[in-house]
Amino acid sequence: MANMKSFKKKKLKNIFKKLSEEDLEALVSLLKNGFSINDALNLVVDEKNKKIINKIYRDLEKGKHIRDTLSKYLPIKVKDYFMNFILIMPLENALDSSLRIVKEEDAQQKRLWKGIGYPLIMLVVTLVGIMLFTTYILPSLINLLDGFSSDNDFLVKVNIGLSMSVSGLLGISLLILSVGWWMMLPRNIVSSYKLIARLNPNSIFVQGVSIDFARFFLVCLENGINTKDMLRVLKNMHNKVLVSYVAYQLDALLSNGDDFKDAIKNCYVEKKLIRFVMIAMQASNCQSMLKGYLEMCRVRKERAIKRTSYIIQIISYSLIGIVLIMVYSVLMAPLKVLESL
Repeated sequence: MANMKSFKKKKLKNIFKKLSEEDLEALVSLLKNGFSINDALNLVVDEKNKKIINKIYRDLEKGKHIRDTLSKYLPIKVKDYFMNFILIMPLENALDSSLRIVKEEDAQQKRLWKGIGYPLIMLVVTLVGIMLFTTYILPSLINLLDGFSSDNDFLVKVNIGLSMSVSGLLGISLLILSVGWWMMLPRNIVSSYKLIARLNPNSIFVQGVSIDFARFFLVCLENGINTKDMLRVLKNMHNKVLVSYVAYQLDALLSNGDDFKDAIKNCYVEKKLIRFVMIAMQASNCQSMLKGYLEMCRVRKERAIKRTSYIIQIISYSLIGIVLIMVYSVLMAPLKVLESL
């Protein structure tokens, strides 16, 4: 038991023994301006990262490669990309590209959560509240109204209908979550993606993979990486299984003698990405076209998030409105009975 506790403590300590993104950005800036790795580390050192920098120095003095040494102290997300990019890029470019992709992904997740996080929470709370109301509170109120010789058949039917509707919504949500979880399992994710891409090549799922692929593609182009090396790196992106799959697919088609235009047409990516790439190849301006595609995707996703947010809010407010009407009907029933006396 004591050993288990000490292991957990060590694990927790190791989590915080990482260079921050600010440290890494400063390091990249210095390296790009011609400083050596030792001088750059010496300039970014402060009280928070002093121990880590000293460990890096000691490892370098022992003759260890900077890639293996630095990777131990990178945030997990940055490390996953860095270990692949360092194979085909200089140190500063590999770090810069990794940080850039992580920032873009974090910004994308924040926009998604900001857009639909609150409406989703409100909907879940509303559904749970209505289930509790229709299960425990409303039946008691209806029983209370029976003492006033009031006709409660309508309220009973509405209560049953509302309970079934809410239960159905929760059941469908759980079913969707379960199917989504099953599809995202490592053994199922590629086959699920292929099926969805065949049935609906412009689905949100395919769009997401296409955006990831375009983002990595753009980074490699900006660093002057040729197609062969780019695909070799993307195939090893084990933390991005579907990007890796698209890279394998594209590499296989190119190996069979297809040119890039024909190969990208037969890959499981969004049709709009294919059109952008085709135009880019003709205009010989692939980087600008890919940037345009990513910007278009950002705007499109923001609009989709807004639409989804409005729909969720409308459902939530409608359910709340129905409950308020039912409560009002229950409260007014005794007054109607008294007026008829």
